[in-house]
Amino acid sequence: MSDLARTTSYVVPYVVHVKGQNFTLKDVMVAADIYRLRIEEQIGDPLRVVKCFQAWSKERHHGIEHLNRTEARLAREWLNAQHQADKAARQLLSSPQTLGFDFKLR
Repeated sequence: MSDLARTTSYVVPYVVHVKGQNFTLKDVMVAADIYRLRIEEQIGDPLRVVKCFQAWSKERHHGIEHLNRTEARLAREWLNAQHQADKAARQLLSSPQTLGFDFKLR
């Protein structure tokens, strides 16, 4: 398999949805994509993004005391990236009634 075929057939292991009311196709196609791209710019490749998100989810559900040092660092990395991504992408939303973004693993 060529390098091009490998890259084009790869599916990102997560999706970003727009939450709220009165959001537009532009919000879904542009703002949500900017949110995803900003997270990847802050964290790195999609597999690292997943690790950070999973560490943050574990902290949220079980508490920081159940995380080892690496997981705690990854969870903080997720929170920082998510904050920066939300700040950048929120400026592109069409309506103030739109609540924001919902990151989900596939």
